[in-house]
Amino acid sequence: MLEGSQVSRFRFSDPDEESRFRRAVLSRDQRQAAVVTALVIPVGLVFLVSDYALFGWSGAFARVAAIRIAWALLGIMNVLLISRAKTAEGYDRLLLVFLLLVAATLLAVDSTRPPTYTGNAIIEVLAVLAFYVGARTQPYRQLFPAAVLSVGACAMLLTVKEPEGVLTPVVVLVSFALANVMGFLLSGYIELSRRTEHAHLAEETKLRVSLQEALQEIRTLRGILPICAYCKKIRDEVGDWRPVEVYVRDRSSAEFSHSLCPDCVARYDLD
Repeated sequence: MLEGSQVSRFRFSDPDEESRFRRAVLSRDQRQAAVVTALVIPVGLVFLVSDYALFGWSGAFARVAAIRIAWALLGIMNVLLISRAKTAEGYDRLLLVFLLLVAATLLAVDSTRPPTYTGNAIIEVLAVLAFYVGARTQPYRQLFPAAVLSVGACAMLLTVKEPEGVLTPVVVLVSFALANVMGFLLSGYIELSRRTEHAHLAEETKLRVSLQEALQEIRTLRGILPICAYCKKIRDEVGDWRPVEVYVRDRSSAEFSHSLCPDCVARYDLD
């Protein structure tokens, strides 16, 4: 492996290698964020149908619709900014804002539901998993918005909600815990795999360059060549005397074509 390619806490130990990796994957991460957003925002707006079925044409429905539409508009704006980010640090900050925006929207929508309604917990658990898998960055940066959503949803369940059945809170709490543990582990595996692949590609590139340089060195004539002062043959490594054109041809990419120079034409009367 290349020096500095060791990964520690989901980062390369060499800061320069970490910077090269983040620059190499930035455009791919931006595209993935755009694709995920393009899928998530329409799904969030589709739930307006269930909001209407739950509240009817009322002030409560108007509030939920305003929350969802504002989230969609802010999400689109944020992703446009993400796609134009020039640095990995800028991408990380904007992605964090977007994930926190999603968490806040889900909690705001959940707060509008009746106390006995706990169906939003399923969507929130899936959102936690999506935070870890859908958006690519370092796992600890995904952990913060996932924890905000998990803690907020569980706190609302235990203090505001009135779930039917004794096991419902336990099931929801365990689901959030498993979603965070599984999501963090999966995200860590993906991130380590990406960095390992980058290190292998960098090592392969370095070896390819070294090989090309070695081949170029082999094909280059260097040093002092013993040449006969009379016939101009050159003595090779095993002591054989070889014509100049044969010696050079065997040790370089040059080819010879025979002709006569003007001096020899005049000297030997070859007109």
